[in-house]
Amino acid sequence: MSKLIKNTLISLACLVIADFILFRWLDLPIATFFHRASHGAYSWFGYHVVYPLFLSPLWCKICLSIFVVGIILHFMIKNKFIGRSIVFFSLAYLVSFGATLVLKMLLGRYRPELYFSKHLYGFHYLTAVHNFMSMPSGHATAIFALLMGLARIIKQRVVTAGLFIIASVCAFSRVVIGAHYPSDVLTGAVVALLSLYWVAYLMNYRQARA
Repeated sequence: MSKLIKNTLISLACLVIADFILFRWLDLPIATFFHRASHGAYSWFGYHVVYPLFLSPLWCKICLSIFVVGIILHFMIKNKFIGRSIVFFSLAYLVSFGATLVLKMLLGRYRPELYFSKHLYGFHYLTAVHNFMSMPSGHATAIFALLMGLARIIKQRVVTAGLFIIASVCAFSRVVIGAHYPSDVLTGAVVALLSLYWVAYLMNYRQARA
């Protein structure tokens, strides 16, 4: 457990430093670049290719439904590997989703559209207003939890690398279409990876104790 907490704290410390650098010097220039190119190839790719394939609300709801059904089916499956994989996959996704929702409301970061329309940049803590819930990116969290959770089950380096690239492209597309800042996407990815790390550790710990 001490190693788990140590690695988590190190990861969070690195995230805070990276987010500070992005917030202070890079978020606005990058967001402004894609805002000015909003009618170009970048935006077209984000809206018409990445979003419909991986990040549409319908797709996310379908995935969540599959996970919930998976938990129920787990009790009907005799194969332990399949059963544990379903539970891990489902639990990691739900934990990352819950953590993201809590952080969104606690931080209350203004979305990029508010900077370009009202020049609002920063945080509006403790809120549930959609336009004040930019950090972390929920779509980035979801896609990293889904694909890297799958990679952790498959445990093949080539597959892991491929899924990581796909997750990164999908997550960054949120910056391309102007929905989030780069630091929002980075935070979402780290939340997903830490959720996977914690769930995997606790499930293995429980199995060892059984």
